[in-house]
Amino acid sequence: MIQYFYRLDYQQSLDFDNYSVLPDQPNNDTDLSSLFLHAKVYAMAEKYGIGGLKDLSVTKFRTAAKTKWDVIDFLDAAGEAYTSTIDTDRGLRNVILEVFAEHGNLLDRDEAKSLVKRLGSLAYDLIMHFHQEGKLLY
Repeated sequence: MIQYFYRLDYQQSLDFDNYSVLPDQPNNDTDLSSLFLHAKVYAMAEKYGIGGLKDLSVTKFRTAAKTKWDVIDFLDAAGEAYTSTIDTDRGLRNVILEVFAEHGNLLDRDEAKSLVKRLGSLAYDLIMHFHQEGKLLY
């Protein structure tokens, strides 16, 4: 959040305890996934009423979902977004629904099924999203 106040941007910091500068040593990257980070930043920006940071985190989330796709990271971030924001805050939730729609086979995965079962509001949002898109069968 402090980065945003100074630069109107933010980036994920390196965890220097797990970072190797030697080329022959592996980088044991245990940082948060970028999707999860953007979901956390979004929730924090909502809590403190920083609209520009919310918008930026949505943009970064959308970009990361396209360029750094990882199913588990996405599902973790979706869970975070749905548990840390109120139902009427649609900014990040709408992007999550778009990503579910873009990856139609995502709901075939057990991890996704478990998340949808656990989060009734996500299940409702998915049904309504697919209904509005005309993708539900009657």
